[in-house]
Amino acid sequence: MIAKCAAFLYYGDLFTFIDNDDSKGVLCAMQPNEVKALLESRIDGCQFHIQGEGCNFQVIAVGDAFEGLSPVKRQQLVYSALSDEIASGALHAISIKTFTPTQWQAASENVQ
Repeated sequence: MIAKCAAFLYYGDLFTFIDNDDSKGVLCAMQPNEVKALLESRIDGCQFHIQGEGCNFQVIAVGDAFEGLSPVKRQQLVYSALSDEIASGALHAISIKTFTPTQWQAASENVQ
């Protein structure tokens, strides 16, 4: 019997889905541009910055779609856009940071 374990980790603006079920037999071979294209086609009006490879990615999402949403609702919006890929095993671990355009601008100014 193969045990399946999934975890959702939440740290402030960081939400990570981890699924250690390797029994799916799905090859993790997505590229950042593929993840970006999926997100752009499924969430309107957002910019996405993607890093990672294989099936582990870091997503930064910036858009008005996050205005007025709680951190959890923001994470759920992005996660739901990738739920088919996560369920199939094509994506294994996703960390997500979300920003409104105003928050992104402020964060960018703090880096400089």
